[in-house]
Amino acid sequence: MKFSKNDGELKYLVLAISLAAPGYINAGHGFFNSFEGVPWLPEPGLVPGQFAYFIDEAIEKFQTSSYVDSLATKKRYLAFAEEKLAEGVALFKDNNTSHHAQIENSYAHYLTNLHQSFSVNQSADETNYQQYCADRLLQHMYILSIEVLDSDRSTAKHFLTLNEIASEHYHALIENLSRDFFDSHFFKKEEVKWSWEIALEAD
Repeated sequence: MKFSKNDGELKYLVLAISLAAPGYINAGHGFFNSFEGVPWLPEPGLVPGQFAYFIDEAIEKFQTSSYVDSLATKKRYLAFAEEKLAEGVALFKDNNTSHHAQIENSYAHYLTNLHQSFSVNQSADETNYQQYCADRLLQHMYILSIEVLDSDRSTAKHFLTLNEIASEHYHALIENLSRDFFDSHFFKKEEVKWSWEIALEAD
């Protein structure tokens, strides 16, 4: 998402209060409550650079090698994308950026598979899950804007890259969804944008 600097000073004050509120960072509770109670990322488990990580990758490739156009497959793509995102956050918070390209490529790979698995002529259950995935990617962007605050400033560009990947695939997911659904995300998108602006301006 693109961020502008001329949206006024009030939102910065409001979000600063939100960021200072107890539990904001750990629980993901913002002043506007768009993301109150949002599920955080899963535990990362093994991360790139650790011995036996290649086994994790081999299992993932095996589980996604035989493509079946089903709801279960879509859920698997999202689960693996979230796992890669969690791995990236864990590494970056540890000031380890040596595997950033691998994380970014893997995250983008599973999100590409995810959004390409949806179609215009799909079941109501699949459309509902597509909407869930779009919601979840907004949550990814929000979570990243919070986690970057607890990280060294030198890693911010890598958090931003993951945010851009999430944003790109979010827009791909909502392209064929209803106007009502698109409009329902207005305030959530604004809160994500404002949260990122606050994060990038934090000392």
